[in-house]
Amino acid sequence: MVALGHSGLTGYQSDGGLFDVPANSWATGTNPAVDSVYLRILAANPAIDGNAANFAVDGADVDELAFQASRERTVRRRRSDHPAARAEQDRRPAGFGRQVL
Repeated sequence: MVALGHSGLTGYQSDGGLFDVPANSWATGTNPAVDSVYLRILAANPAIDGNAANFAVDGADVDELAFQASRERTVRRRRSDHPAARAEQDRRPAGFGRQVL
């Protein structure tokens, strides 16, 4: 799961300060009080555990989405080169990743 965008995805100011609080992201956060999309998917599908990344940047506009997406592709490429990732891909059923919850 990947989040791209602006401060609406970073947990910015969610603890009262002028800073990001990634655990409080409504998209990829791990704070149970927030009940992020990631945590809800994780509850239904434990295979997603540890597979959430948030590339959102405070103040980003639509012109920066391509850069954020390129960062995601670089990380994914590095992860997919790891032997454990290749083994995981081999165990996935056909069509994995195209399913909608």
